[in-house]
Amino acid sequence: MWMSCGSAGNDANNSNDSIPAALAEINNKIKSDPSNAGLYNDRATYYHNLPDNAKALQDIRRALTIDSTKSDFYVTLGDIYLATDKYTSSESAYLKAVKIDPGYAKALLRLAKFRIIFKNYEEAFDLIQTVVSKDKMNADAYYLAGFTYMEKGDTLSAIKNFLSATEINQNHFDSYIRLGILYSTKHEKLAEGYFKNALRIKPGDQAAHYFLALFYQENGQADKAISTYDALLVINPKYRDAWYNLGYIQMSEIFDFGKAIEYYEKAIMIDANYIEAIMNRGYCFERLGEYEKAEVDYKKVLGIKPNYPKAIEGLNRLK
Repeated sequence: MWMSCGSAGNDANNSNDSIPAALAEINNKIKSDPSNAGLYNDRATYYHNLPDNAKALQDIRRALTIDSTKSDFYVTLGDIYLATDKYTSSESAYLKAVKIDPGYAKALLRLAKFRIIFKNYEEAFDLIQTVVSKDKMNADAYYLAGFTYMEKGDTLSAIKNFLSATEINQNHFDSYIRLGILYSTKHEKLAEGYFKNALRIKPGDQAAHYFLALFYQENGQADKAISTYDALLVINPKYRDAWYNLGYIQMSEIFDFGKAIEYYEKAIMIDANYIEAIMNRGYCFERLGEYEKAEVDYKKVLGIKPNYPKAIEGLNRLK
């Protein structure tokens, strides 16, 4: 039958009229003080967040050429390498940062995060504990401990640490998101509050909107889900899964198959190979008696993914 819910160069010489104000400000500072390594680190961080890691790498290398003694520069370098899947180089950069300053919390936590990626949980805990032993009010350390416990499947310990992070820092966005996700899996109303707290901190965050809408959808609150997806689509009209889930609500709860088709088509316009949307659009056509269109969609699914069971079942129903 139907498919269930979807899942989340050197610009210093450029004219400042054509670039964002934040970048223009950094460029002007570099122009006034071209030997200031920290400014190149600032611009590398700016580019990394875009992301434009090629430009970010150029700038952090420039910073390190000027001053190779700053632990923070190696953290930036490690972040850039990690974002571009250069894991060995990333680890080396984080280790260099810790070697320069063994007590630098930011570097220790980045290295812990790196250990988590490769499931070296005990090493990660040791690094996190080093930070907490020196600073019991480091919210990021508790967040990372919570994330490590979550990866290990220890939900209770994960929740405890995420809560500690929010008690220390009431604006710890990532902890609210993780708490919302964990409570969503339990279908507990607390999830709504945590996602709303995340949106209080970052009102335009797309993931927070999506997770909140999905929580409503999966807990029988279709009206709230629809309004939250609508709010997300105002922020990003090309959020594929929001269109898909609106279609799913219309199809499976409201039984307005025509409206569902409209939403699925929005999703398909964004991703022409969105199998679940094509499959469900075909099912809606089938329910409306438009069997030729349903057949076209089921065959289209099989063209993308041969022997797809649900598409074969759909074609068999049409015989």
